[in-house]
Amino acid sequence: MKKSVLLIDTAYPVNGRTEKILNSLQKRYPDYQYNVVAWNRKLDSVSAPDYYYLYQKKSELGNRIKKFLNIFGFKKYVKSVVSMIHPDVIIASHWDSLFTVPYHLKGKSLVIYDNIDIPEGGFVQRHMELIMEKVSIKKSDLIIHASRFFQELYRDIDIKQCVIENKPTLQKKDREDNPVLPLKIAYLGNIRYVDTLTPLIDVVTNDKKFSLDFYGGGPDYETLKTRECENVHFHGPYHYSEVEKFYLSSDLIWAAYPNKDFNVKYAISNKYHESLYFSTPGIFANETKLGDYVAREGIGFIVNPYDYSSVKELLCRVANNTSLINDCRNRIKRVLEHETTWEEDMNQVYSFIEG
Repeated sequence: MKKSVLLIDTAYPVNGRTEKILNSLQKRYPDYQYNVVAWNRKLDSVSAPDYYYLYQKKSELGNRIKKFLNIFGFKKYVKSVVSMIHPDVIIASHWDSLFTVPYHLKGKSLVIYDNIDIPEGGFVQRHMELIMEKVSIKKSDLIIHASRFFQELYRDIDIKQCVIENKPTLQKKDREDNPVLPLKIAYLGNIRYVDTLTPLIDVVTNDKKFSLDFYGGGPDYETLKTRECENVHFHGPYHYSEVEKFYLSSDLIWAAYPNKDFNVKYAISNKYHESLYFSTPGIFANETKLGDYVAREGIGFIVNPYDYSSVKELLCRVANNTSLINDCRNRIKRVLEHETTWEEDMNQVYSFIEG
């Protein structure tokens, strides 16, 4: 009998990392049976692949309280799917998906907890999430950390752990072009966090030393689009196949997320690895583990994303000395010499599955 793998995600479409794990497993084990159980929280009319099981229950995106109240219905749905297909391997994306995995699967299914983001939010909310994760994590046979910095928070947990950061599966690119004014700055991804994007827009607006491009949609897209002007442009949603083009046409990538968020202090964003692969230095938040590392290695820039003066000082310093970008690129090349690839890192999962 062929082995089966079930991936669980509390959203639909599932996140890009889950898709990437699924694609890697399908290439490695083409004879396995694959299923995905996901939650169509927007109740969109969708045409999912036939190996998907979709839970249909409205739950407002971004409203964590509503999601928490509704997750018990999704948990019951997951249990019914597990009882029906009896998977050999279950991969739960994020702590809330792990919460929905049925108990008493030890010896029947290998459970892999893909730790994408650690519990976050205000004190009460984070405390509740930590309790749910602590209870759920006992179901795990393997924990995959999406950031090397998460490991220190789980060092007392006696479960096998490894790190697989969200590295691109694209070709690395060397850049030989020299940056010239106006400096081209780009933001890629879900447009949110007005508090940290507004200082950037304020600094750049109508300053001919800079151009700023936003690629992506998101909850704050319409709000920020009202700030569009001669050198600030919003291009809307894009396909991931366009990412390389955006990086190679930019001098700097804005990846400074809210450093007041506990998760951001320990996370490693996709933008970090993409900035290395495409030799386009990123701007990251100070007072974070990633920001400290980037500053120490000289492979990008750090800033207080909430502070207009901090953003202005950095951008003007780089604009007045564009060789700083080339210096970063040279150090990026040296760092990449020691970086493993996504597939090399996935060997840790393959070895675990093959046992």
